[in-house]
Amino acid sequence: MTSPAEGSTVRGTITLNVSAASSVRRVDYLMDGVVVAYDATASDFSERWKTGTVATGPHTLVARATLSDGRASDSAPVNFSVTR
Repeated sequence: MTSPAEGSTVRGTITLNVSAASSVRRVDYLMDGVVVAYDATASDFSERWKTGTVATGPHTLVARATLSDGRASDSAPVNFSVTR
């Protein structure tokens, strides 16, 4: 995960961004264990997300990359806070 940054405080619409290998075909973004967005463009794994869809306070985001052979791997978790 390259965005949001660990320990950051965010609000409004933000960009969820991950750096991924060329063999990645899809990235799911899981907020507190629930998929909130996905990107299957396989060129630039970046997705706009509205923070108003979750409660204010601390959250954990994980990017789940799915390879072309169907295997999946999770990123390290990113902890951040949402404010209004």
